[in-house]
Amino acid sequence: LIEDGASQPPIYNLAMELWMLAGGDPELFTAYALEALHQMNYNFSKAYSEYGGVQPPLTTLIENSGVCMDYVLLYASILKAANVSTAIVFVKVWSSQYNIINQSHAMLAVKLPTQPKLPQEYHLYFIKQGYPSAASLTIEGEIYYLADPTPSVCIYIIAVSYTHLTLPTN
Repeated sequence: LIEDGASQPPIYNLAMELWMLAGGDPELFTAYALEALHQMNYNFSKAYSEYGGVQPPLTTLIENSGVCMDYVLLYASILKAANVSTAIVFVKVWSSQYNIINQSHAMLAVKLPTQPKLPQEYHLYFIKQGYPSAASLTIEGEIYYLADPTPSVCIYIIAVSYTHLTLPTN
């Protein structure tokens, strides 16, 4: 789905526009893409449906709606179009907003050339949860930084599940 999404003209064109806007800076590019997804809508009815399923990244972009895995696939597709490596990570989270525990919330780990410096929400979010600045994972000897593209859901990470970590997408 990520390979296909990255090659879809609307996703590829969005990625190239964001890349040019960021002046080729990988961190700024990933921040712009993350912020764009944060403006979209979380599909609560799909989240609570037993028939929700995963939708293709282009569907998420067109419908402006999805759940965590849909946004992870779209974000990974946008980043892949600009050759930024990613890995899908599943975490156990608690939502203070809805007082529920989700056993498998999807997030994206992003490979950047240096530790992120931008004061983005997700960096502050991890610091508040007791993680080091710009929470990171080491995957196959490379450092990846956690990013949550899911819009408007207040969550607290309880545990990162390394056993469900996918291989890098690039």
